[in-house]
Formats: sequence, C-alpha cells, structure tokens
Amino acid sequence: MPRQKPNLIFVLIFVATFNAPLIFAQGNWPQWGGAEGDFEITISQIMKEWPPEGPPELWSRELGSGNSGIVIDNDWLFTMYRPLNDAGDAQFNEYVVAIDASTGKTHWEYHYPAPPIEGQEQYGGGIGPHATPLITEKYLYTVGYTGIFYCFDRNNGAVVWSYNLVKDFSAIPVQFGFSASPIIYQENVIVQACGPESGLIAFNQSTGEVQWKSPSAKFSYATPIVVKYEKGDFLVLVGGDAVQGIDVNNGQVRWSYPMREKGLTNVPTPVWLENQFLFIAGQGVNGGELLRFSGPVADINIESIWHNNKVSLFVNNLVVKGDYAYGGDDFFFGFNWRTGKLLWKKRGFKNANVLLSDDFGIFLTQDGELVLGKLSPEDLNEISRFTLFDGSAWTIPTVVNGKLYSRNRELLVALDLSKEDSTSDKPLSLRQIELKLQQLARSGEISAVINTFQKYRSMQSSNIDHRILAKIGQSLLEKEQYKSALSLLAANAEAFPNNTDTQINLANALLQSGQQKEAADAYQSILAIEPDHPVANHLLPQLQPAALSGAGTLFQLNDYADARLVTVAGSFNGWHPKHTIMQRTDKGWRCKIQLDKGEYTYKFVVDGQWMIDPGNPEKVDDGNGNINSRLIVSGQ
Repeated sequence: MPRQKPNLIFVLIFVATFNAPLIFAQGNWPQWGGAEGDFEITISQIMKEWPPEGPPELWSRELGSGNSGIVIDNDWLFTMYRPLNDAGDAQFNEYVVAIDASTGKTHWEYHYPAPPIEGQEQYGGGIGPHATPLITEKYLYTVGYTGIFYCFDRNNGAVVWSYNLVKDFSAIPVQFGFSASPIIYQENVIVQACGPESGLIAFNQSTGEVQWKSPSAKFSYATPIVVKYEKGDFLVLVGGDAVQGIDVNNGQVRWSYPMREKGLTNVPTPVWLENQFLFIAGQGVNGGELLRFSGPVADINIESIWHNNKVSLFVNNLVVKGDYAYGGDDFFFGFNWRTGKLLWKKRGFKNANVLLSDDFGIFLTQDGELVLGKLSPEDLNEISRFTLFDGSAWTIPTVVNGKLYSRNRELLVALDLSKEDSTSDKPLSLRQIELKLQQLARSGEISAVINTFQKYRSMQSSNIDHRILAKIGQSLLEKEQYKSALSLLAANAEAFPNNTDTQINLANALLQSGQQKEAADAYQSILAIEPDHPVANHLLPQLQPAALSGAGTLFQLNDYADARLVTVAGSFNGWHPKHTIMQRTDKGWRCKIQLDKGEYTYKFVVDGQWMIDPGNPEKVDDGNGNINSRLIVSGQ
C-alpha cells in the first residue's frame, strides 16, 4: 500500500511527460514539453521582435535551487525547488509550490526533508530537484531529487499518496538526482525507478496501487514517452545501456535496442516521428541515431537508419519542423532528421533549450540569456537577445497564452510576449535594474554602476533598496576586486546612512580588504547608530590596541605582511573562519584569547587559506586526514 501522509505541510514539485497519445486542453502546459510534449507554442500573437530590455515583465519572485520545469493549468503554476541559505547553498528540504500565474503569489506550499543520498552529487543547478511535475484534472504528481514520489490534491496541496522509490522499490539512487519526469497513460501514472527490481513502475492515478513493474534496467535521466505504433501503444524507456519498448498494459519488454556506449549520462527525451521512426540521443559517442520500426507488434523489426556524433545532445531538448530538427549543446545546430545530415551550427547558444512557434525559436541559454530567432534549414537568424538571469539557467521556459514563465536557481520570472507596442517608456522592474547594474559591474564600469543606481533611486516611482548594491559588492569581494567592492559599498552606505546593514557591509569589506583601522572606525560608527549591534560589538574590541595587552593566550603568525585578513579558527570558537580577528603588527599578526585550562586545536586562516601554525611544532591528526596545530593551556 502507498504511504499516506495526512499532514498538510504544503510543497510544490514539477512533473513532466512526453506523450504522443495523451489528451490535454490546449492553452495549458500540464507536463514536460507542453500539452503535446513537443515543446511547441500554439499561440500566434507573440511578438516577432523584442525591445532591447526584453518583453515587459509581469512579476518576479525569489525561488531556489533546482531545474524542475514549470507546469500551468487554469492560471495556476506549479514547480519545485530547494530554498537557499544566506551563503547561496541549497538546503535539504524540497518544496512543492502552487503559484498564481497572474501575480506570482503562493496558493499553497508543501515541504519535506530530502537530504542527498550517499553517492549522489551536485551538477549544474545543484542538488535538484530536476524532474518536472505533471498535472491532471484532480492531481499533481512530483518526483524529487532523492526519488520521493508524491501525488497531491492540486487544489490545496494535501498529500493523496506517496512513495520513496529508493526505499520502497530498491531504485538505484541516481548519481545527479532523479530527473526523469512522471508521465501518464490512461488510468496510470508512470515513473522511472530503475534498479534490480524494475525499470518503469505504473501506479493507479487515484489510489497509488502498483499496476505493474517493467524488468530491471539501468537508470538514465531521460523522461520516458508513450508512442503509437500500428494500432497499439507502448512506452519507450531510454536507459543507461539500452532503449526498451515496454508494453503499456503489463510492463513486459517487447523490444530492446543497445546504446552504442554503456553507462553514460543519457538525458535527452526521445522523439517519435511519423509513427515509425524513433530519434534517440545520448552523451558523447552515443550521439544522435534514427531507428525505423517495421513489422507487427508481436515481432517488431528495428533498423538503424543513421548515426551521427555531431548531432548529439546533452541536457537539452529537441524541436522538429517538417523534415528538420533543431537542438544543441556547446553549439546549436540544425539537421535533416531523415538523413542525419548536419546543416549548420551556431555559437552563442551554449546548452540552450528551445521552444518552437511556427518558424520562430525562443531560446534560454545556460548563461541566462533569452533569445528570439528564426529557424530554417539554412540557418538560425537571431532577432532579439537580452539577459534574463544573472547566472546559469538550465530549465526550459514555459509559454501559455502569450506569457512566458522562466526560472533559474534563484528567481522565477513572468514576461508578456504578446505586447506588440514598444515598452521603452515602461519603468524597469527592480530585477531589471539589478541586471543592468550587474552587467555594468562585470564590465568594470563601477562609476557607471553608482551613477545608474543613484539615477534610479532618485526617481519618484522607484522603490530601489540597499540590497542590490550589497549583492553586487559582495560578489566583487568574493572575486577579490576590493577597490571596486569598497566603492559600491561606500556609495550604498552613503545612500542609506541610517541602515545598519549597509554600514556593516562596508565595515566587513574594509576588514576583509585589510584596512583594519578604517574597519574599526566603521564599526564604531555602527555602534553610534545601534549600540547593541552584535557584529560590531564582537569585532570592534578585537581591532583595538588594548586587545593585545593584558592576560590571555597569545597567538602569533610572523611575516605575511601582504595578507589582507588573518584570523585564527579552532576548537575554542567552533572553527569559525571569521570569528577571531588577528591584528597586523610590525612582525606579522597577533591576537589574544581568553582560554580555560585544557587542550585545543587550531589553524590560521590567511586570506581564506587555512594553514597550521608554522611556529608551533605540536600537531595532531583529527581522524579525517586533517592536520591541525595543538595547544595545551595549563592555566592563566
């Protein structure tokens, strides 16, 4: 029996399918690839050219880690993510969320713990989730990074039934996370759960009862599809070692075709063409291959028509127009799918996913650029391009009724593609202003960043706040571009003089860049605004001369005169790399710490690099292969 989860802690997950014989209402995007599973946009009113800043933005909201696609039905949007902590790392809870497609506001949300399983690794957007949800009239189905499979009441997020594919069916934990999206066939919802007991598993949509399991198969990341052949249907499973045809009624393997190279990370969804041809693609030498099917269902004959390494796909989708197909990885390319002949390839579309609208393609590149172009057997002619996201984007956008919904691992954005009028007079959103400033910062135009920030802040309609410059300044600090970072953070502190966040950001940056005296003055100014500020109260005393006098255990690191920030971290402060500051002296770096009698281990952290104390011969192995300096305090 399925595991029942009566609690109503709400979460959202993306479900995906790629089914030929399914019937979904047009104008919605209920599964992987859209209503027909072909990544085609059926509307005709989208703009044929975009303004320089891109189509009008309807709304944007923070999201989190993951590559799950966006599904939409009846103006409700569903997706899945992991929230990010302050350091930008994904947390171990997965969230499923239902969002109002018009406003971006949350309808319901459900979350559950999903720490990575031993052997699972991060890739691209981090620790997932990667699979796209599936919507039916009543339910929402999701598969998480660790193989937790849910059926929700789509209207309120109540759990109807659920399974753990690894624990309940011995599915192998997929190295980079479960990525194959759930699909639907008649009364069953079908998921990939490859391992010693199964390949695909069919569950009753409403009850979760197992209807059948196909034989053992090696996992891949490709979503299975349903295809129509002769007068029947069968499922196509692209596994790590072979492509299998699965009987939709009982899960039996009707045919199998070997992959050219075993065990590779096969990701692309296969494509069924003219009820006779199957295009498959995989990583590396698997390349692209066209198979032709003939003969009766009981004795199908499979013939390889062509194979071409140059039309291989990695993590991207494929769209088809007539005799021609378009997709890519490092390059975007067009080819004749009947012959396998490569027609052209194009730079500037690295790992781009694509939606097709007649002869037009909407591309989202790995670098976060949204591109409009016209596709033909002769070429890809770029029409418009703008930066949608600052940072990588791996998720295929969704377009419904002229509205585009797109995400990366931080944001979810809605754009209006149907507006034919110019948007040059429309005020930029905060997200667009931030993108503009980030682009200027990447070009090294720091004065232009400050001037542009001040320009938008002076506008009466602007509600721009301090977090934009703070984020850009922190990014520059991480790249050790101290002068530029300090200029931005100083301008931010000047613009918001009574905001302790801007002042502490500047003080911390001064300290990190090696300007201890200036940092001490900044911390002192913060205490004048907020006497109980915890960071300033903790760090300021460590930067004052009195900190090196009186009682305490002396830590000393000679030389390293060119270092900017030196700290000591150890068992006495939780190994925090920025908790205990060392002061610069004529001989190097010093600090005093009040320690009780006992044994301690520690290291120095010099501009982020950990090192043992060269002046202390006492060392100890912590049992994990790390050598630390050892200190015994006999008493004060």
